Amino acid sequence: MVKKKGEVDNVVEQKNVPVRAVLFEMENLAIKGRQLAFDVLKKALADKDIELTLHMFSRYCSQPSVKQFLPLMLKSEAKAKVSEAKLISEISDAINNAFVSASFKLDSGVAKLLKAASDQNIVVAALSSLNDETARQLAAKLELIDRGVTLLSYSSQEKNFPSADAWLKLAKRISVSPACCVVIATSSVSCKAALSAGMRSVVVPDQYTAFQDLGGADFVFDDFGEEAIDHIIKLLNIS
Repeated sequence: MVKKKGEVDNVVEQKNVPVRAVLFEMENLAIKGRQLAFDVLKKALADKDIELTLHMFSRYCSQPSVKQFLPLMLKSEAKAKVSEAKLISEISDAINNAFVSASFKLDSGVAKLLKAASDQNIVVAALSSLNDETARQLAAKLELIDRGVTLLSYSSQEKNFPSADAWLKLAKRISVSPACCVVIATSSVSCKAALSAGMRSVVVPDQYTAFQDLGGADFVFDDFGEEAIDHIIKLLNIS
């Protein structure tokens, strides 16, 4: 078809909007995972005549690897005669079983975040330190997969978890550039790992991590409510 002079195509130019994503720690944000670990550990250590305090847990156990933190704790309590290998296995199994058997309700803030993300076509993915089977069972119990959340189980014995590599693998799993990701962290280690991975970070610490150095985070919130969600969406819109 030949156009007449001065005729203009009726074409609307659309901007290429990059895919955006929110990443979070499943067992520390969707539920109160550290509280569960504290309760399990407190009971197990009581049988060894060790009284677990909030201070002890915050100092040694903010990371999920029992293999990493238990030897340090036993050494500090002068319990060298305790069989480390056996106790590590017992506590690890007890924590995994608790995540599977306990009754959980998805955090209301996370539920609101998933709704807001769905409304704005934002991808959501969760990282877990649990083994594959336990992570899948917990995600199913919380109906995260049904809500469109991509899950990556990154069971690791690393001293610091999650690492930058863990966040990068999760971003790769959902095919989203790190620069277009906002991580909702719950600890200093998680926050700094996200920053090292080239992502933005919003921190929602719990009673066990609130004392940590959270410098570098875009925002820090005492609770995961409407204000936190609003700031996360705004960060994604300017990424």
